[in-house]
Amino acid sequence: VLKNMTDGVIATDRKGRIILINDPALQLLQLERNETLNRPIISVLGLDQDYDFEDLIHMKDSVNLNFSTHDTPYVLRANFSVIQKESGFVNGLITVLHDITEQEKIEMERREFVANVSHELRTPLTTMRSYLDALADGAWKDENIAPTFLNVTQTETERMIRLVNDLLQLSKMDSQDHQFNKEVVEFNRFFERIIDRFEMSKSQNVEFIRLLPEQTYFVEIDTDKLTQVIDNIISNAMKYSPDGGYIRFGFTVQDTFLKVMISDDGMGIPKENLTRIFDRFYRVDRARARSMGGTGLGLAIAKEMIQAHGGQIWAESEEGQGTTIFFTLPYELEDEVGEWD
Repeated sequence: VLKNMTDGVIATDRKGRIILINDPALQLLQLERNETLNRPIISVLGLDQDYDFEDLIHMKDSVNLNFSTHDTPYVLRANFSVIQKESGFVNGLITVLHDITEQEKIEMERREFVANVSHELRTPLTTMRSYLDALADGAWKDENIAPTFLNVTQTETERMIRLVNDLLQLSKMDSQDHQFNKEVVEFNRFFERIIDRFEMSKSQNVEFIRLLPEQTYFVEIDTDKLTQVIDNIISNAMKYSPDGGYIRFGFTVQDTFLKVMISDDGMGIPKENLTRIFDRFYRVDRARARSMGGTGLGLAIAKEMIQAHGGQIWAESEEGQGTTIFFTLPYELEDEVGEWD
């Protein structure tokens, strides 16, 4: 029974030395059997700095065993039950181990998410209150100051509305409560139109370079959702591109996927931050991103939408050398969609 259990089980004698341990427990602790038998349980579980065996006997609550490293989280939960006779004499201790790493990661992400939302809302609200208090105290009478104060409060209000809308969108994606209105479109033309729109409206000195294939490729997408994804990526590229820089657009074909690329000459992303830029509220340059009106949710939404389309999204970057965002989409060969022409 013990051998085939998925939970780790450890039994001790009355002095706290391990007399039995099943294979799942050895796997969870990443130890060999000869490293555990006849050794004190508090030592094997790494609890000897905080508890003695007497403490474990009277332990009512579970204990978390944190074996995480800098790169890899790893947390076990230990529950203790005393083996004792009717007379009350303690024969030993049974310990049951569970791997709760994923549960702890989710809980930590939830706490971070709540803290981030609170912070992102508190910042504009604090600014708005300061300016509104000043207006209420008589600044509204000053024709030079009042319009500036009102403009700031309007800007902060719009940023909060964008933040709340982004949060609602993510919530719908998480709960699968989202409707995709997919249609088959010619991706070349679709991508070109979005690039044209940015090129016509850009105010900074940034040159667009198009590396698009001549062959026509069709994809089945929700055009509104994918336009939002590409808009966000291009907007980020333009925010961080230096004056006189280049933004490159292209896509290639790999098996049955289109691999889309949008690249800039910006400040780049440190290697240790590269995998985190698609996390909610994560910003490499917090001060600059916030001053530009970003909510920190754009790439998180992009990731959810690309994955919902059956693709993947990732980034490649060198600090000081720019950033390239890639994403893939399933595509249809031209002769397979002739009936839509």
